[in-house]
Amino acid sequence: MVNKFPDKDVPYATAGNIFILKNDFQKAEKYFTDGIKNCTDNTDLYLKLAHFYKRSNPDKLDKLIEKFKIDEKEHDDYNSLLAKLYIIADKKGEAGKIYSKQIEKGNQNYFAIKSSFEMFKKDNIRINAISPGGILDNQPEIFLEQYKKRCGTKGMIDSRD
Repeated sequence: MVNKFPDKDVPYATAGNIFILKNDFQKAEKYFTDGIKNCTDNTDLYLKLAHFYKRSNPDKLDKLIEKFKIDEKEHDDYNSLLAKLYIIADKKGEAGKIYSKQIEKGNQNYFAIKSSFEMFKKDNIRINAISPGGILDNQPEIFLEQYKKRCGTKGMIDSRD
């Protein structure tokens, strides 16, 4: 399938998963990395490779993240994917920083980013501890405008209260 569709991610991901099941980890890694090189839509392959490295070789996971930061600056979903890679690597603080910056910039995907914080609930980390969306305390004006559009009359708590 890879030869027939060399620019599609699904054959690489499928082959990688099959070789994991067969305990042939070198071939699995090869398919994931080849797919990342050959496919423009390689988000799923990065995530699969990250999970694979987390289980098999955590040092390679850190190297994958560093390589991604250098090689994929133009990736359509750069910030979101980088945050997900940090989460897989148990670096939730780094992921939280990325999501917070996106919110502060007035990112139009506010609710998608905010909902991504759901993963922090299991660790008893409050969303507002990462992103100060509920406390009015000198946020940038663009953030406040976006907040008002989405939250209506609910408003934020004044930091002096």
